Amino acid sequence: MQEQLSFTGPVKRSAVKLSGPCPPGVTPGVVAFSWPAAVRRVWRRPDQISVSDWCARHRIMSDDGPHPGPWKVETSLYLRDIMDALALPFVREIVCCAPPQTGKTEIMLCYLAYVSDMAPGPALMVYSVQSIARKMCTGRVRAMYGLSPRLKRLLTGYADDLSNFSVKLKNMDIEFAWATSISELSNRNVRYLFLDEVDKYESTNVKEAGPVSLARKRTRTYRHTSKIILASSPSTEEGEIWLAMERAQACFQYAVRCPDCGYEHVMHFSPKNGKGGVRWPEAERDAERIQADRLASYACPACGSVWDDYKRDKAVRGGHWFEVKTHMEALTYMRKYRPRSVGFQYSTLIAPDVSLSETAGKFVLASQDLKAGRIDAYKDWLNGYMAEPWKPDFSPRKEESILDLCDDRPAGILPAGSKVAALLAAVDTQDCGFWYEIRAWGYGQTCESWQVRAGYVESLEALDAVLWIPYLDTMGQQHLVQLAGIDFQGHRAREIYDWCLMNRGRTVPIRGEAKMKDPHSLVRTEFYPGTDKKIPGGIARLNVNTKYYKDALHRKLSIPAADPGAWHMNSECSTEWAKQLCVEYTDDLGNWICPKGKANHAFDVSVYNFCLADFIGTRFMLEAPPVDDEPDMIEERRVEHRPSRW
Repeated sequence: MQEQLSFTGPVKRSAVKLSGPCPPGVTPGVVAFSWPAAVRRVWRRPDQISVSDWCARHRIMSDDGPHPGPWKVETSLYLRDIMDALALPFVREIVCCAPPQTGKTEIMLCYLAYVSDMAPGPALMVYSVQSIARKMCTGRVRAMYGLSPRLKRLLTGYADDLSNFSVKLKNMDIEFAWATSISELSNRNVRYLFLDEVDKYESTNVKEAGPVSLARKRTRTYRHTSKIILASSPSTEEGEIWLAMERAQACFQYAVRCPDCGYEHVMHFSPKNGKGGVRWPEAERDAERIQADRLASYACPACGSVWDDYKRDKAVRGGHWFEVKTHMEALTYMRKYRPRSVGFQYSTLIAPDVSLSETAGKFVLASQDLKAGRIDAYKDWLNGYMAEPWKPDFSPRKEESILDLCDDRPAGILPAGSKVAALLAAVDTQDCGFWYEIRAWGYGQTCESWQVRAGYVESLEALDAVLWIPYLDTMGQQHLVQLAGIDFQGHRAREIYDWCLMNRGRTVPIRGEAKMKDPHSLVRTEFYPGTDKKIPGGIARLNVNTKYYKDALHRKLSIPAADPGAWHMNSECSTEWAKQLCVEYTDDLGNWICPKGKANHAFDVSVYNFCLADFIGTRFMLEAPPVDDEPDMIEERRVEHRPSRW
């Protein structure tokens, strides 16, 4: 008896021709049967579709966002190639270095939605702190799955599958973690890893590797199919996002197309070779007015046409991503060379949600703060608008401004003798030699000074030959170094102490300290540093508050050469000396930092020299009234001033 099979749901009838002997009771020929819709859905091969096309068909944006309704690639066309690159099977890591609120997180959400439907697998999304991870899970991610009919069918419908830090779908799990939780980053294997704002990550456990390194290890079991997405605005060149950009096998930038002449180029804020760039009225320095009245525009470097925001957006829509070395179109390059890791970088200049005037206004504010010696606003503009790392060797001073302080005196010559209250020298000790500077200091509270001689010698004997010789002023009068301060910290401390003992009365060992209550203090010591061996007769050392005097020197270096209180340089001041005066910078807390591998000897000896002038009290000295004596009588009356405080 023939068995009857029944199926529920929609069916599709198929015809199959039987061959060979037939079972008893079955007539040879064609047999008709039906496959259930559920079986056919499982067997069906997914349509090959790009991430951007999938989002355009199926993703719905919430009403509380800036662009509610169906997701449109035209809203941020420059994001399309970044998303589509994620679907390429050979691309395993994508780095997106971009300003805040310009689409980085949307790229991640779009790809998460895409793989949920097209290539499911366990996913981990990592944020800087716990509160953001919870907010993303319970807010934007749940809303994304609830609004889209295509994604909503993946939800299980069970309340237990939706927690504060996880979303369990029918076909995959999505977990949420934060950088300061080692356990959350170490207890699961994932195929998809999303790292958002990696330059804001902080680890609270110094015994473990960094958060990014720990998270990367979660993808090991999916070594052939894993995907890692890093996105962040940059911080410094040592930040995670910039290091990832440097490691990428291929880096891409976005070229816009001029609506008037068709010239394709990367938009730059400042003009290149005097052409192009963002512009606003030259006399306008009110940042709020620039932004409120939309005074900024952009000039095409080829034809000079002026773009407003509307024209800028049109140029962006006509642009494309290209590889920075070969200038090949991005997707064409990736399909040809199949890079494993790729990086994309763009600024607010191509973001339709950020006006040109906002970028220009923030730059004006940053420039004003920079002139006042505050760099936080400039760092924020560079990171948050240009998506460029703040370089640690950045200084609020430029070497050209130092060279502008040079006068016409040759090295070794003082200004007119009537201006000079004291001739002082400062020495920075190195393992292989000594950097020194001799400066003449004027009278009074302006603390004006003139560089006499500066350079480097390899031995203390050579230093003696430089410091203890007479120096002439422009009137031909002789001057001797009244006091020399020398840094004794390092491997040569005992040698420096002995040298100071041999030159007792005209030298003082110096120790710099960043945290002192007073600008300077004189401390008597009886023993050689680090030993119990007594110093014959003891010696007084000068402790210098380096932060106090670096702040003071920074302000003084900004005084023009023609104004009272300037820090004058002689005509032979070298470019290298000027660079060393500009190398240090202040961090967010106002502490002075010297970049690794950068020489700052000129800055150090200038700080010590400034302290020596305060120590002997040049600011309280009064200039002697002019006399009509003959030069030989003046020579007889001149005496060598030496401090008598120790």
